[in-house]
Amino acid sequence: MISTPFSLKDLELIVAISHSGSVKETAKELQCTPSAVSHRLSDLKQRLGRSLVAHRGRRVQLTPEGEALVPTFEDILQSL
Repeated sequence: MISTPFSLKDLELIVAISHSGSVKETAKELQCTPSAVSHRLSDLKQRLGRSLVAHRGRRVQLTPEGEALVPTFEDILQSL
């Protein structure tokens, strides 16, 4: 079996951030709290050893590495 550092919830999180650009809006889309989004981002960063998201004040944006993953993540989520 192939191991991946990403869960389906991680894929949903990264795609939602790419669409919204804010923790608050991502939380609304995922029906959770902004704190939960922040915790999930921290957990993902710890597991990967790097961040896929850059904070810009209240806004968040994916790093180039994070942006490169979005099309693949969207395809996976749409195929479910």
